[in-house]
Amino acid sequence: MPGRTRLVGGFSKWLADHRSPEGWAYRRFLQAGIELLGRAPNGSASERIAVESYARAQLLASLAEKHWAQLVHMRLHGKGRRPTEQRVERAARRCGLQAITVKECEARLAVLAAKRGAPDLAARMAQHHAEPK
Repeated sequence: MPGRTRLVGGFSKWLADHRSPEGWAYRRFLQAGIELLGRAPNGSASERIAVESYARAQLLASLAEKHWAQLVHMRLHGKGRRPTEQRVERAARRCGLQAITVKECEARLAVLAAKRGAPDLAARMAQHHAEPK
């Protein structure tokens, strides 16, 4: 029995199981990307791909941060085999690179939101009430 090929909102399935904690985080990051965009990417493939890439970058950044924190803790307080200084340094670099990727995705979403020109509800209401009839 094949599983779903799409998630709610038309986003493509990325993880093997979206019911896991990583799947929950991925859905939270998808929702955050939609909020950065201003509204749901209805029918626009470029906007949907930008939101998905933002969510994936955020998820990978959070996983990289957890991995780095775990290595630092094991290096300082672990017993038995401890990670080398090089492994800790590489994890820190990976964490920094993921942060740069997240910023690039946020910038791409900001450009798409500006191009879309969708004012929020408060701005639309103010514009509606300001127009003389």
